[in-house]
Amino acid sequence: MAFACSLDHISSVLSIYSYPHPSLIPLERISVETATPSKARIAIGALLTLALGIAVVAGVGLTLHKVSADPQPKLVATKVGTIVAADGKTYNHFTIADSVYADPINSKAHGTC
Repeated sequence: MAFACSLDHISSVLSIYSYPHPSLIPLERISVETATPSKARIAIGALLTLALGIAVVAGVGLTLHKVSADPQPKLVATKVGTIVAADGKTYNHFTIADSVYADPINSKAHGTC
């Protein structure tokens, strides 16, 4: 398969992709008008950015709280009786089982001992 291209065709294609020297470009094409955003637009952008940041932090916080929630029921103290103090007053005696053990033997992690 032969490619038959004329030299004029190749130069016209290449001229589209080539850039002239900056001194050859008219000044009208070089100058670019820049628009500075208004104060209202800047304020809206800042508020939107702040709201998005708060939403991201709240979303991450709620997700981590939900994932790390302890599946154990709430701890409640149970009244087991009364205690008489040294001064003779009687006080209610409550106990609570918080499932925290000082060592692996009492935790029954290795079975009953």
